[in-house]
Amino acid sequence: MTDSESTARRHKQLIREMIAGYAVANEIIRVEKSEWLQSMTPGDSWDTFEELVAFGRRLQSDPTALKVFEPRRIEEHVHMRRVFEKLAITQGLL
Repeated sequence: MTDSESTARRHKQLIREMIAGYAVANEIIRVEKSEWLQSMTPGDSWDTFEELVAFGRRLQSDPTALKVFEPRRIEEHVHMRRVFEKLAITQGLL
């Protein structure tokens, strides 16, 4: 086995481990969010909602804020989707 084959094998393993780690982290975050939401009182819920509404209104009062952030946010989501899709294809998962 050549060095490049060995390196490629290690990289593939690291990528598999990284994806598995993301899956574990996502599950932990999902459980934590669920626990947090279940522990909220109706008053806590309304406070959070009002804070989000106030933040949204501040953004809406500055039209350039949404115009600046939204395309970049979408661009990043699409880019990461393509990266993971290519990775899954090269790993034989798709």
